[in-house]
Amino acid sequence: MSTDAAPRNDEPAVDRTAPPAGGTTGPGDDSPAAPATADTAVPGADTAAATSGATPTRRGRRGGLRRRIAVALVLAAVVSLVFVAALNFFGALRLLLNGNEDRLVAVGESRAASIEQGIDRVLDNVSVAAADLAVALALEGFGETFSELDDEPLEPRQLAELEDAYGELVVDAVADAGLEPVTVDETMPASDAGRYVQYHYGLGAAARGERDLDLADAGDGSDYSELRSAFHPYLASLVATMQLGDLLLVDADTADVVYSAQGRIDVGTNLRDGPFADTALARAVLDDLSNTRVGETVIADYERYLPGGGRPVLFAASAVRSGTEIVGALVAELPVEALTNITTAGGAWEQIGLDEGEAYVVGPDLLLRSESRRWIEDPEGYLEAIDGEEHASLVEVFESPVGLQVVDTEPVTEALDGHTFSGVATDYLGEATFSYARLLDVAGLQWAVVVDEPIASARAPFAEYFRRLGLVVAIIVPLVVVLGIVLADRLARRIPAMVRAAHEVAAGERDPDVGTQVNDELGDLGRRLRRLAADLGRREAQLAAEYERRRELLATVLPERIVDAVDSDRYSAAEGDLVDVGTVIAVRVVLDDAGGAPDDVDVGELLAEDARFAESLAHERGIERIRADADRYLFVAGAGRDEAGADDALAYATDLSAAVAEVAAREQVTMSVSVGLATGSVAMGVVGAGGLTFAAWGEPVRQALAVCALAAGGQVLLDRSAADALTSDDWRLEEAEELVDVDGRPMALLAAVAAESTT
Repeated sequence: MSTDAAPRNDEPAVDRTAPPAGGTTGPGDDSPAAPATADTAVPGADTAAATSGATPTRRGRRGGLRRRIAVALVLAAVVSLVFVAALNFFGALRLLLNGNEDRLVAVGESRAASIEQGIDRVLDNVSVAAADLAVALALEGFGETFSELDDEPLEPRQLAELEDAYGELVVDAVADAGLEPVTVDETMPASDAGRYVQYHYGLGAAARGERDLDLADAGDGSDYSELRSAFHPYLASLVATMQLGDLLLVDADTADVVYSAQGRIDVGTNLRDGPFADTALARAVLDDLSNTRVGETVIADYERYLPGGGRPVLFAASAVRSGTEIVGALVAELPVEALTNITTAGGAWEQIGLDEGEAYVVGPDLLLRSESRRWIEDPEGYLEAIDGEEHASLVEVFESPVGLQVVDTEPVTEALDGHTFSGVATDYLGEATFSYARLLDVAGLQWAVVVDEPIASARAPFAEYFRRLGLVVAIIVPLVVVLGIVLADRLARRIPAMVRAAHEVAAGERDPDVGTQVNDELGDLGRRLRRLAADLGRREAQLAAEYERRRELLATVLPERIVDAVDSDRYSAAEGDLVDVGTVIAVRVVLDDAGGAPDDVDVGELLAEDARFAESLAHERGIERIRADADRYLFVAGAGRDEAGADDALAYATDLSAAVAEVAAREQVTMSVSVGLATGSVAMGVVGAGGLTFAAWGEPVRQALAVCALAAGGQVLLDRSAADALTSDDWRLEEAEELVDVDGRPMALLAAVAAESTT
């Protein structure tokens, strides 16, 4: 992903802060003219003065001349001092303003990149979770068992308890918050199945104090309860791992919300005609997802959502497939806190370069999407500063200004129009700030990221500068008659060095020679410039380290050719790398825990050794690794070649099985591998908008995984497609025992036995 900011005007300050070409002229250059007038006398003037009493007048003229020379010297020195101070001030002002602007731009770009990467990471996680076989099985099971609950209406007592819970926890809570009133009938599911699930796992359980993420089985004896007991721990772990507010499963046929990890009031409702049909959740699943290719995740902008406590939430939805059929959707709910943590780096303001400033996100409706620093650090002061008692009341009730605070400022409007803003502006509370804003590239959402720094904070060094300047003037003026010219020349001589140092910093120098040993304003500026250069150097080093970490991360999940293509922006995640025909190899490590292992054997290290050998052997054979888990691997042979790669795949499988058997025998553990092979049209590529997950899909992938699951330890099974693709006579194929797949259908599989080892 690339993020390009608009160009900035980086006009150098050297032309405005350099001394005049003619040098510095002191007040003594014209001084000989005055004494010449005083020493010129007309013969006989002394006698005339003596006789006429003119001596006191001449002495008075001498005193006045001395005063005028002293005044001239003082004025010249003061003018010189003011001139030098002005040069100093404007040079410092220019440097500090440019430095502050560059810092805000760097912080803004850093926050924008973090937000874009964070949202892309969420979308990738949702796509990967939706592609999980366990999720597909769970969704199919919940859909079937949920429909069966329509034959299990609640008892009158249970229904009354559920209605009371809705009245107290929903209707009354909405009224207390000052929102538009609702009724029990408007919010409670209309179907018996929905009410059943709400009573046992939703609001009814909450009213009884039983609802939490640990509630896997309500003990009601239903098939739904048994299925929830099997899948809820795994789905709840996804919520914790992905830091979600909730995770929902929606049936494709009925549009019913058949599962919720948190058990809120949306579980059991219908998204077509239920109480939440006109919400971002319904639009994302029924409208947006239907117009999106399978494997991609759609995202719905933050919107107030009653099941989420009336606070804004963001939904990311991805289709769930079972084979080639779409069975429903997996929906992840991202709370405001998640975006706030990404935007603020968890509140580490100083670490991201904002001592007193803040960073926040604004949507196309000019409303906050992430919480502001002022609200986080001083809620009472924030409530006093915002306009409108009703507005403040809503912010206080929902404990957040997100979705309520209007940010109609110049930086926001410029950013939402597609322009980059950098300069002085007024923030959403009317305070003057230095601001940077630009539009985010986030999954089609029109969000703007804004970084503000109060002008008072940014100009604090100027106030300190004026204070020091006044002190210097008060001390120097009595001595300026003697030292003015020297001091002015000394001060003026150092300013070009500062400007040159600033240009060196802009050109990449991170250790400029600015004479920081002098303890005055320019020395202070030099130290600040050195700190700024050092800070830029640290940030550049961090960016370089982050690039290496990113490349290492990509290398763990993507083939090297894809990593190189991603680095050079030549890879298109939308097109992928199509392979006409290939052989999919699914490998599963079978470890017999019952037999135990010697105390000195590290099972985890054995699995890691197997994984390293599997990848090394695949690399040698020209076979690409698609996925690697702790004990499961997925490879594709024949990628990008004219042949299907079945012989290479079978040779690889048998050699891997033999190598694992040798390791097991050496370490005295019961361990083997089961391998399934299937041949056919396979597509490989990057899944999702962020480009962090490499995967393969197609019928051979599902078939190989199913065959692998049926294979016994140490057994290599092939389906007919893989057997037909073999071209070598070195293999002996035997009919496997009658096996059935997960749908209960018989599978004609062959077990491979090599005539002789190919190792």
